[in-house]
Amino acid sequence: MDAFILLVLVTLKGEGLPNVNFVRFKDVPACEERAEQLSTVLVKGGYKVLERACVMGIQHFTPHRHRKTKGDKGQPKKKAAPKHLYLVALSGERVLVMPRHDREACVKEAKERAQKAASKNKGVKVRYYCAVSDQALIDDRDYAIQKRREARRRYEEQMKKRQAQEKQGEQGQKNGTTAPQRQQ
Repeated sequence: MDAFILLVLVTLKGEGLPNVNFVRFKDVPACEERAEQLSTVLVKGGYKVLERACVMGIQHFTPHRHRKTKGDKGQPKKKAAPKHLYLVALSGERVLVMPRHDREACVKEAKERAQKAASKNKGVKVRYYCAVSDQALIDDRDYAIQKRREARRRYEEQMKKRQAQEKQGEQGQKNGTTAPQRQQ
């Protein structure tokens, strides 16, 4: 598994479980810059940022989807994204996200693990959160399939552009004009 930089944002608005969001980055400076921007927006929106960390990640997530909103006149309302329950463990520069199915058990486990980690206190502070997310955890096999589909889509788009350029060039030759040269 390849490691990458993952922005982990744990936020809270009102009562209930915190929300967690994940954004993937190629490097730490880009992650930290985006984390600062998002934190500012979230705080202005009334959210409390419990955790903002740019850490090494090996897990993949679906893109973030915004919640259900009121549609503009004539516009349908967006469907609410499904919620996923996770036990999130942040330690130093790493994160581990574990799917959970029972809310009460997740909250209890987060508290127990935090207490156990505090009693060991080996210099590395581990933070545990039971949090919900709109983002689904993708296993490596599904992630690879998703990436191949994206690559295929990009390839097909490039081929359509190339065919359109070639067709334009053929029409230009018939009309006595020349088409722009295709870059290799």
